[in-house]
Amino acid sequence: MIGLFTEVFIFFISGFDEPAREYKWERVFPLLNDKNANINPNTGVADTLVAEKYLQQLKRLESNIGKLNETYEAQIKGMTEHAKSLNDMNSEELKKEMEKMAAYIELLNKQYSQMLNAMNVKTGK
Repeated sequence: MIGLFTEVFIFFISGFDEPAREYKWERVFPLLNDKNANINPNTGVADTLVAEKYLQQLKRLESNIGKLNETYEAQIKGMTEHAKSLNDMNSEELKKEMEKMAAYIELLNKQYSQMLNAMNVKTGK
């Protein structure tokens, strides 16, 4: 109970503290304390070895993405050409197979009809 009262009291008292007028940006950006750092004012990035490595990695990433795009486009082109050739080739084969299937279905229907007729033998009344 005493701990809760203490926390509430500290919270209440801290409400009367005035906030700092100046922010200490050096705490957030330690490069501001480094007098030898050459910071580019346009980008805010320090021109150090780390920045150079970062730029190299970005260039390598850009190159890899370009290669991936080229590979992807080549695959899409190949798949499209393959699909077209399959459509051309399959249209004739598909037509023949459909004719065979229609003939088989017709035979099956005739046999089914004969079977039904045999089962429905009329008795003489």
